[in-house]
Amino acid sequence: MRRRLAAVLVAAAVFAAACGGETDDDGSPTATPAAVTEDSPTTAAAPQPAPTTTTAAPAEAGTVAATDAEPTSPPPESTPEPAGTPAATPEDDVAAHPSDAYFALDHVLDISIEIAVEDWDTLRHQTRTFGDLLAEIEKYGLSQPFASIYTWFGATVTVDGETHADVGVRKKGFIGSQSDTKPSLKLRFDKYVDGQSLGGVMERMTLNNGIQDPSMVNTCLSYRVFAAAGNPTPRCNFATVSVNGRNLGLYVHVEEFKAPFLARHFESTEGNLYEGTVSDFTPDYRGTIEKKTNEDAADWSDIDAVVAALQDPSPAGLQALGEIVDLDRFLSFWATEVLVGHWDGYAGDRNNYWFYREPDGPFVFLPWGTDDTFHLRDDPNPFDNISNPPPSVLALTAIPNRLYNTPDWRITYVDRLKQILEVVWDEEELLAAVDEMAAIVQRHALPEAREAAAADAERVRKFILKRRGEILADLTPRPPEWPEPEGDVLPGAGLSGSLEVSFETTWGSNESPNPPQEGSVISLLLDGSSEPVEGLIVTAGDATPAEAVLLPGIAEIASIVVVKVEDDGSLNGMVLAVALDELAAGATLVIGVDTIAGGIFSIPPGAAAPDTFSSFSDGTLELSSAGTAPGTSVAGSFSGSYGDSPPPAVGDGEGAAPGTTAGDVGLVINEVAAKGDPMDWFELHNTSPDPIALEGFEVADDLGDAGKRVAFPAGTVIQPGAYLQFRTDKDGWPGFALGGDEELGIWLLDGTPVDRVDWEEGQSPEGRSYARLPDATGDFRTVDDPTPGAANQPSAAATTTAPTTESAGMGDSLYPLLGNEGYDVLHYDIDLDVDPATNTISALTTITARATQDMSAFNLDLSGLEVHDVTVDGVTAGFSRAGSELTVRPEAALAEGEEFSVSVGYSGSPEPIDDPGAPFGPLGWLSQDGVIYTLNQPSGAMTWFPSNNHPADKATFELRITVPDSATAAATGLLIDETTAGAHTTTTWRMDDLMATYLAAVYIGDFERIEHGRLRPDGPLLRDYIPGDAPPEVAEALAVTADAVRFLEELLGPYPFDAYGTLVLPIPIELALENQTLSVHGRDFLDPFIIAHEAAHQWLGNSVALEDWGDIWLNEGFATYLHLMFEAEHHGADFDAGMQQLHAQLPSFAGTPPKGITLEELFGPSVYLRGAMTLHALRLHAGDETFFAILRTHYERSAGDSTNTEEFLGIVDEFAGSEAVALVESWLYDEAVPDLPEPQP
Repeated sequence: MRRRLAAVLVAAAVFAAACGGETDDDGSPTATPAAVTEDSPTTAAAPQPAPTTTTAAPAEAGTVAATDAEPTSPPPESTPEPAGTPAATPEDDVAAHPSDAYFALDHVLDISIEIAVEDWDTLRHQTRTFGDLLAEIEKYGLSQPFASIYTWFGATVTVDGETHADVGVRKKGFIGSQSDTKPSLKLRFDKYVDGQSLGGVMERMTLNNGIQDPSMVNTCLSYRVFAAAGNPTPRCNFATVSVNGRNLGLYVHVEEFKAPFLARHFESTEGNLYEGTVSDFTPDYRGTIEKKTNEDAADWSDIDAVVAALQDPSPAGLQALGEIVDLDRFLSFWATEVLVGHWDGYAGDRNNYWFYREPDGPFVFLPWGTDDTFHLRDDPNPFDNISNPPPSVLALTAIPNRLYNTPDWRITYVDRLKQILEVVWDEEELLAAVDEMAAIVQRHALPEAREAAAADAERVRKFILKRRGEILADLTPRPPEWPEPEGDVLPGAGLSGSLEVSFETTWGSNESPNPPQEGSVISLLLDGSSEPVEGLIVTAGDATPAEAVLLPGIAEIASIVVVKVEDDGSLNGMVLAVALDELAAGATLVIGVDTIAGGIFSIPPGAAAPDTFSSFSDGTLELSSAGTAPGTSVAGSFSGSYGDSPPPAVGDGEGAAPGTTAGDVGLVINEVAAKGDPMDWFELHNTSPDPIALEGFEVADDLGDAGKRVAFPAGTVIQPGAYLQFRTDKDGWPGFALGGDEELGIWLLDGTPVDRVDWEEGQSPEGRSYARLPDATGDFRTVDDPTPGAANQPSAAATTTAPTTESAGMGDSLYPLLGNEGYDVLHYDIDLDVDPATNTISALTTITARATQDMSAFNLDLSGLEVHDVTVDGVTAGFSRAGSELTVRPEAALAEGEEFSVSVGYSGSPEPIDDPGAPFGPLGWLSQDGVIYTLNQPSGAMTWFPSNNHPADKATFELRITVPDSATAAATGLLIDETTAGAHTTTTWRMDDLMATYLAAVYIGDFERIEHGRLRPDGPLLRDYIPGDAPPEVAEALAVTADAVRFLEELLGPYPFDAYGTLVLPIPIELALENQTLSVHGRDFLDPFIIAHEAAHQWLGNSVALEDWGDIWLNEGFATYLHLMFEAEHHGADFDAGMQQLHAQLPSFAGTPPKGITLEELFGPSVYLRGAMTLHALRLHAGDETFFAILRTHYERSAGDSTNTEEFLGIVDEFAGSEAVALVESWLYDEAVPDLPEPQP
C-alpha cells in the first residue's frame, strides 16, 4: 500500500510536468554517420570544434576559455555575446541542405496517410493514463525513463504528391498532447523498407497536433527566437494531414534530434544525446534521463559527473560543472527559455529538453516541446510551489538554481538575458512573424479552429509587446530572489493532529489522464487552521490490492486519495479506504463504526515508499454525492484525528471538563448572518452529549486581537443537540459587531481556540446567511433560507457557491476592494434612458468578458440604483447586493478562458459617493443647475453603470443615451448615430480603443457642439461642447487645444484616439478631468496650461493607464511636466529657470515623496509637482535625447494597456543606466527633496 501511495504522489508530479509538453518517447535512435542519413548535408560547413577545456567562468563570445586556475565564478566584467561559443552555431550559419525545402515556413506540406481502418483505430486510441503512470512509478519509482507505449503500423504516405508504401506511422506524446481524434504522429519512411526516404533526403517526420496551442504559432516562433540567440534548434513549419481521406487539420512539423540534426550543428555525431522528461541532475531525478545514442554502452559517467558537481557545494563543484557543461551556451539556452516563457522546459519544470555532448566535449542544451510558450502562468505547475514566478528568471532545476544563487553568476545571467533581449527580441520582426504564421493557420486550419487561433494569436502579440518591459521592470532595482518552496501542505506523518478536508472529484479519476480536471480540494484545515489548497489533487476509484490492506477481509473497496508533491520531491497525502457497498450519496461513515479506514503519510525525496504512516484514530466521512459509474461525482468532507497520542489538552476552562481537548468540547459555530434583520446574529450548536455552560468561553469578531474577546452572558447554557441564536445588538455586546467582510471565533478562557469562521463580502448578504452544510460538520456556504435556532437544511443552499476570495477587489494599494478579479472585461454596451427633470435613469448594461479563472460567481461594482434582473449569456442569473458589490451567480459555472456576457437591468436616481481620495467633492453621476455630468475619477463610475471599476481592466465601449429633445447629450468616444423618435433623441457613442471605466463620461444639458475638423487628414477629429449661453471668451480659450495636441505629438507620437475636445460645464467649479477623447472643465478653469495638462493625459493616463492607483504620479507628474513645457513655450518663458524656482519652493508645499502616498494624498501637490520635478531631474541627468527617448518608449510600450512604476524604472535603466534609476527612486521615495543634478552638456 505504501508503494502505491508513493506512486500516486510521484505520478501527480509527473503529470503536472509532462502534461504541457510535446515530450517524445520514441525508441532510442542509432547515431549513424552523417554521410548516409536523411538530412545530413553533402557539403556542410564544418562547425568550429568545441573547447576541450572549460572553466566555471563563461567565455567571451567567440573565444575558448582555458586556464590552469580554478575560478569559481565568472568575472563581473565579462559580457559574452548571446550567440554563445562557436560550436553553438546560429541557425543562419548552418549550411543549406535539400531538406530545407521541407521546413520552409511558406511551404505548407500536404500529407495524406492511407492506413488500415482497424490499425488507425488502434493507433489513435493508444493512450497513457494517469493509472498507467501510477503502475509504472509504483514498480520503478523514478529509477528509469518512462516506457514507450506506442506501436508502429504500416501505411502508404503521400507528401506533396510523392507517394511511398510501407511507411511506419505511430502516435506520439506523453500526456497533455494526447488525442484520439487528432493524434500527434511520427512517420518513418525507412521503418520497413531500408533506404526509403522522402525526396531522397528525409527518413523521418514529426507532426505535432498543437492542441495545447490554439494559435498554432508558439512552437515555430519560439524556435526562431532560440535559433537567433545562438542555440542549436530544430527547424519547424506546418503541414496539413489527412488520414483515409479525412482531413485532420493543420499540424506543426518539427525536425527531430537525430544524427542529421547533430551533423548540422556539431562537428561529431558520435557523442551522447539525452532527453529529459521529469528529469534533473539530482539523485532523485537522474534516473528518468533517457539516453538516445550509444545506448548499448552502459556508460553514464558524464551524467554522473554533472550530478556529482552539483552535489558539491564548494567552489570546486562549480569548477567541475564548468568542465562537463558548456555554461556559456547554457546561459543563452536558459535566458531564452525565460524570455519566451517556456515554463514547461528545463529551468522551469524539469521537462521538455535534450542535451548533447560530443566525445570529450561539454554538454550543450537543446530546446524542445515549446508549444506552451509566450505566456507565463500565475501558477504554471501547481506541484512545484512556485506560484507567480518572476518574469526574469526560472530556476527550479539544479543547474540554473546553483548558478542563480551564486552572486557573480546571477550577474552574468542577467547580463546575458539583457543582451538577448536587446539583440534578439525585435518586437517589429516578431510581430511580423506572428502575422505570417497566423495567416498560414487561417488559410489551412479547419474552419472550426480558426476563430480560436486568431484570438489566441493576440495573446502572443501581447506577450511580445509587453515582454521587454516586464522583464526589465522585474530586474529593477535588482534581480528578484528565486522563491523558496513553501512548507508541506499536508502534515508530516508520524505526528499527531487533526485534519478537515472538503473535496469533489469523479469516480475513476485515479485512472484519468488528467486528474486535476476531474476535481479539486475545496478547503483544508490542519489543527483548526485554514491552509491553501492550490496544487492538491483528489482522486477516487477502485482500490488497488495495496490499498485494500487497510480493510482486510473486504472484497470490494473504494479509495479516496488526496496528494501533494513539494518542490524538493517530498510527497504528502491522505488515503481513505471505504467498503464499496457503503459508498453512497448522503452516507455518513465513521471510523471505528463503519467499514472505513485510512491515514496520512509522508515520503522523503526520491523514496519509493512512505517513511512513516499515521492512521486515523477517529474520523467521519460525509458524502454529498457518490457513485461507481465512470465520471460520477464523488464529493463530500472528511474530518479526523491521526497519530498515536491525542492533541494537547486545552486546559481547565469552566465550560469543559479538565483535560478535554478543543475537539472534545462539542461547541461549533453553525451559522452567521452578517446582514441580519433587524440585527446581525450567529448560532452555536452543541454536538456533545452534555450541557455546555458558555461562561467558560469567549467570543470575538477579530481572530487576531485577544483584547476584543468578550464573555457570553452569565448563566447561559446550551443543551445537548441544541441550537442557540445570539443577536449582536450593541447594548448587549459592546464593541462587537458583524460586517460584510468579517470573522468570528470562540475560545476557552485560557485562550484555547474552539471554533472559527471568516467570510468575504457577499458571502453573507442581506436576506441570506453563511451556514455549515452538512449541518454542524460541513464547510460554510451561503444559504438562501437562514435557519436560526434550528438545523441547517441542504435545500437552503444557494444555487451556486459564493465567489472565490479573489473575486472582490484587485489588491490595489490604495483601493484594495475596487475592481474585481476572476475575469477580464472586453466590452461595455451601456443603454441609458435619462429623464433630466427628475434625474432618474432606466438602464441596461451588457458586459462582454473572459473568465480568467473557474467561477461559480463573480462580482461587479455598482453603487445604489435598483437592479431588476441579471442574465448571463441570456439565462437568468441569481444576484445579491452588498454595499457597492453586485454578486452574480450564473446558472452554469464559468470555466477559465470562457467568454461570456452579463446583462444588468437597473433604474433609479444615481447617488454620488464620497471618496476620501477625491477631496474636490462627491464623485459619480451629478446633477446641478439643470446639467447632468459625471466625474468618475477614481471610483465614481459605479454610481451609474455596473463595471469592473479599476483602470487595470480596460475595455471598449458603446453608449446609447436617450434624452428629451430639449436636451443635448455628449459622451466619450465618437458619435456614430443620432436618431429621433417622438420627443426623444438617442445618440450612440463608440470607443473602439480600450478605456478605463473612470474615463467613460456622460453629459446632458444645453450644449452647443462646435466642429473644428481634423487636426490633419489622418489625425483626430477636434470638437468641443460649450454651454449654449457661453460668452465668446469660452470658445476662444479652447482654441489653444490644437496647438497643445501638436506640441504633444512632437514629443510622444501621434494622438492615440479618433477624436478630442473639451466640454465646458456651465458651473463655476475649479476642476478639470481628462475623460478619454472629451476632457471636462469648469467654466472658470480654462487656462491654456490646464487644457494642455488634460490633453497630455490622453497619452499618459488614458492610452497608458495605471495598474495601481498608488502609481498616480505616472499620470499627474507626467502631465504636469508636459503642461509646464507647453506653458513655457506658449508664453516664451525660460523653462529651466522656472523649474529651478519651483524646486526651491517645493519643500514648503510638495515635499512628500510621490510614492507611498496615503489615500488622502492621491491628488495632492506632491503627486503633481514633485512628480514633474522627478522627470526634470531625470532629464538633467540623462540629457534631452535620452530623456525624450525614455518618455516616448514609456508611452509606446504600454499604449492601450496599463503600467506601473517598476516598468518605467526598467525603461530608465535600459536607456540611462542604474545611476539614473537610483536618481529617480530618490525623488519618488526619499522624504527630503533631493538636489537637482547638473545638466548634461
